[in-house]
Amino acid sequence: MAVRFGIQSVAGGQDMLVVHGSTENDSQAKAKTSSELKKKNDEKVTGSFSVPGNPKLVAGVNIELTGVGAFSGKWHVVSSTHTVDASGGYVTEAEVRKITAK
Repeated sequence: MAVRFGIQSVAGGQDMLVVHGSTENDSQAKAKTSSELKKKNDEKVTGSFSVPGNPKLVAGVNIELTGVGAFSGKWHVVSSTHTVDASGGYVTEAEVRKITAK
């Protein structure tokens, strides 16, 4: 059975996951496509925020946000910018991606 992976845009601006590759049966194909869909969906939950300067908030670290409702949980810092200026002091801005339970 052939299974191929890829993202294609479809009518209405929606994305469709196309999976390519080889499997031995339908259950393997379903498991493989479900796994890839979960991975692609995980990449779509992203955000950004600014906080008072924090030198530990750098790309590659994982953080846990608490007390922010639906945004509480584990996040991966994709990038961060540290700025120091006379008007705002030391500020850190971060781009993050949600870490979902496996």
